[in-house]
Amino acid sequence: MAVRRKSGALTPTPPQINDGVKKQEVPVGDPPLAPPKWGLIFVFSTLLLAPVFYLLFFHYQIDYQIRRSILINAAMSFGGFVAAVRIIPVASRYLLRRNMFGYDINKKGTPQGAIKVPESLGIVVGIVFLVIAILFQHFNFTADSNWLVEYNAALVSVCFMMLLGFVDDVLDVPWRIKLLLPSFAALPLLMAYAGHTTIIIPKPLIPYVGVDLLDLGWIYKLYMGLLAVFCTNSINIHAGINGLEVGQTVVIASAVLIHNVMQIGASTDPEYRQAHAFSIYLVQPLLATSLALLSYNWYPSSVFVGDTYTYFAGMALAVVGILGHFSETLLLFFLPQVLNFLYSCPQLFKIIPCPRHRLPRFDPQTGLLTGTKDGTLVNLFLRLFSRCSEKSLCIRLLIFQAFSCLLCFLLRYLLADKDPEFLNELDQPVAPSDDEERKDGKTQILSCGWDSFLLSDVPRVGSGWEGADGEMLRHWSIHQVAETLKSKLIHQQAQEKFSADSIDNSRNYDKWYRGVKNYGGWELCSNKVNNEDYLRARKGSRMGYL
Repeated sequence: MAVRRKSGALTPTPPQINDGVKKQEVPVGDPPLAPPKWGLIFVFSTLLLAPVFYLLFFHYQIDYQIRRSILINAAMSFGGFVAAVRIIPVASRYLLRRNMFGYDINKKGTPQGAIKVPESLGIVVGIVFLVIAILFQHFNFTADSNWLVEYNAALVSVCFMMLLGFVDDVLDVPWRIKLLLPSFAALPLLMAYAGHTTIIIPKPLIPYVGVDLLDLGWIYKLYMGLLAVFCTNSINIHAGINGLEVGQTVVIASAVLIHNVMQIGASTDPEYRQAHAFSIYLVQPLLATSLALLSYNWYPSSVFVGDTYTYFAGMALAVVGILGHFSETLLLFFLPQVLNFLYSCPQLFKIIPCPRHRLPRFDPQTGLLTGTKDGTLVNLFLRLFSRCSEKSLCIRLLIFQAFSCLLCFLLRYLLADKDPEFLNELDQPVAPSDDEERKDGKTQILSCGWDSFLLSDVPRVGSGWEGADGEMLRHWSIHQVAETLKSKLIHQQAQEKFSADSIDNSRNYDKWYRGVKNYGGWELCSNKVNNEDYLRARKGSRMGYL
């Protein structure tokens, strides 16, 4: 944690009288920045990325195109790591010249406590992240890709939050205003969101709720907005010692990366896999640039990250979870931050006095930290496990973060279905059930109570049609059939945008699939279907023939 010394607080220099004699100015140089801690980065990278490498290349058979895009993104992220490592020392000199520095409170009374430490280096990481994310569009997205809207909306939200964080570092914005800033930054993200608003009820609660899937509608979007506010502020609150802000981000980002690879490998739905691949394209640059910053911010810190980084990292993780369609799982990865927030509530809401810096006490004689009565996880660990050095305390907190992520993986796969998305199995046809009736070129799904639909209203999907009379269509769930066929206008618009002749492979099929979705063909129609069949459709039940 730093005590910032602003340029406005400097004592003005009195005007000098020019006596005609030139005085030689002796330049006063700032102490050189300590070199990056390469050994630490190697250990972190090995422990956190080895599981990703194993899952991606050995455990799962992942589609070649997705794997190729992930590797291109990883190569660009590594380039961003190298760039950030080189740019941080240069930016540090400029920040020191502008008096954006601080003193390490946890080293007060020692020679290290008197060293000027440049602040707000999160601006470098944020800029490198945005450059990588923007350039990656050239390798993965076409000009008419439907993912571009969500992808660029995510970058706008991250950029907006990074700017607000830098403003906070410069102007020292009050806490009440800080809570509102992420609400504005999350607006582009929420406006572009086109995913589901359904949550999976944990298995132990299904008998009490009565359903295993629950659609929340607008309440889910409100939850996503609050999640963005929480993520950006929770990392900023759970801080105060060297390396903790960046370290917790690295651990959470690694858990998110592992979760995405596991979901891609276990799913057969192209849209579901693409959503998690989308998340990987953003979390890999975040992880790489954060590792670069950690090499300078680890104990003893050569730079401070500032609110610029904590806001940027929190919003980036919120974007990854929301547009990757696993915002509920993301909140599980933030378990230590949730506990820290709940423990801090009495002080944050002024129920009990709250000092400006809720930090432990430092003993310059022993170099150890002692916990105070302030409501933070940092002080709680010191009170529970006795006093220790700042470096040891950070390691303990990061180990707790890693074990919390492991526990969340366990809870995620024990209390919910392994594949929560409702459109996850479209690869195998299923014979028609007894409650279906086919006649005169029309189909009626009696169990769902849907009206009859003409097959001519549906764009023909190449090899998806089969049979002598061309009335059989594979790879469609009940929900897809009902939602796609419910409006003839939707299909006319879809045909104009995506010609039927071009839909002859999985990639073009997925493009048409999302095109219909963007035209409004995937709105919920629960008023037309009874609860049991509706849930069966949402869970991916397939009707192979019409």
